[in-house]
Amino acid sequence: MFYSSKFYAVKERRWERNMKWYTIIFENKGKISDLKRFILQILEENEFAFVDKEFNAGQRFKVQGINRNIESLGYQNQKKVQISITEVNPTSFFDNTEQFLLNCELHHELDLFWFPYYFDQKVSIEKVIKNAELIADDLTLYDEGYNSHISNFWGFFVSLGDNRKREEILNYFRARYDIYRKDAPVKEKMINIAPYVEKTKALVKENKINYYSPKKVENILRKDILTSKLQKQSAENAKQDRFYLSELGITNRWYLNALYVSMVLMNLSVIDRYFLNYCISQKLYEVDQSCREYIRTGEERIWMRRKD
Repeated sequence: MFYSSKFYAVKERRWERNMKWYTIIFENKGKISDLKRFILQILEENEFAFVDKEFNAGQRFKVQGINRNIESLGYQNQKKVQISITEVNPTSFFDNTEQFLLNCELHHELDLFWFPYYFDQKVSIEKVIKNAELIADDLTLYDEGYNSHISNFWGFFVSLGDNRKREEILNYFRARYDIYRKDAPVKEKMINIAPYVEKTKALVKENKINYYSPKKVENILRKDILTSKLQKQSAENAKQDRFYLSELGITNRWYLNALYVSMVLMNLSVIDRYFLNYCISQKLYEVDQSCREYIRTGEERIWMRRKD
């Protein structure tokens, strides 16, 4: 299992602010699987490099977070694809370089764990969920490791539009969940999450990150992109709630966003992602009961916690 402790102690690093960062874009014309050895070499030689796939772009994917001499990567020898290289400004999307680095290394470590399943091999969604459950436990003092899961599932459930669809997805998830719970537990972890909690804690203290970073709460509310009333209420009261500056909650949200990208690269569907959220939420919340109440009344309520 890959582990790096060199990242989170920001003050001990000698970052040069004029460091150049690159993204390699692969316009694939052959099998992506033929490039796996080359991509793995990039990951192993670049501590912040990670794989990303552009949505609705067919076979197009990219490797981001490269901070070394591009010429030494040997991309000129890759004849099966068209490759383009762009220089990236870390703060064009992120608020600061530290956020950019946090994003890169979370993706990087998840890539090294799940890379055998990228592009052409089918991984069991149950394997991904059971590993994610271990991380959820590590990030939980109150419910920080689970809050994003129930929020993401709930937003999806409410967005389905009519109760017939909600009944169908709930019944489908319930049947899959009963089978999932019978499987043997997974004892390995995707990553050691502790260094990232420490990094996030330092960034919170320096006012460089919050739960919604790099987005602004005001912009999220103005654009009205949240599907459920509970999500909107949480955003409206964000700066008064403890989760807004919770290093556990923030780390969980950023790690989950990285995991979702890995799931896309493993050819797992959007429904699989929400099934993951549904399964992990079950540990702390009465998910089915909350859903049934919503179908019956049309009212969103605070997610009911399990009593056991």
